[in-house]
Amino acid sequence: MSVLTLAPREKRLVGTMVLVMVGLVTLLMYQNVSKALKKSETQLADARDNLRSAKLFHETIISEREGQKVIQGKLNARSQSFDLYNFSNHCVAQGKLQSRASLQSIGMSSQNKAFDGVQITLKNINLQELVDLLHLMYSSNNLVMMKKMAYLRPSRDGKGLECSLEMHSPKR
Repeated sequence: MSVLTLAPREKRLVGTMVLVMVGLVTLLMYQNVSKALKKSETQLADARDNLRSAKLFHETIISEREGQKVIQGKLNARSQSFDLYNFSNHCVAQGKLQSRASLQSIGMSSQNKAFDGVQITLKNINLQELVDLLHLMYSSNNLVMMKKMAYLRPSRDGKGLECSLEMHSPKR
């Protein structure tokens, strides 16, 4: 076997070619690593966003559960015989508004059968009497809420205010 001897010019050419090949391989590897790094950074950012969302959902669920425990505790503390109509009538009587108030049970829609409803119509009252009535109802801790106030206006005879309230309370 004969040994090849290269001229100095050929040695430089082969060396340059080897350097070019090493450079190309390095460049291609860098591009692949760079793409993988960008993909990993994107996945990490998405994972952090998902973690933030999961923590927010967790906190919301925990807070809702705590709220439900409070509501359930108030429902359990309420008298077994609680009736919103009778309770409202009692509050109206306690506020000495019987002669100026009318109460009517409200039939609830099929999706809201878990709630009792009462419409209270008041005539010739002053604002303080209305506030006192609402305070009396809310301070009872019977989970009574006003769904809407249909109107609050001066009486036609000018002797005070007229108003219509729709009160609701959950059943057991």
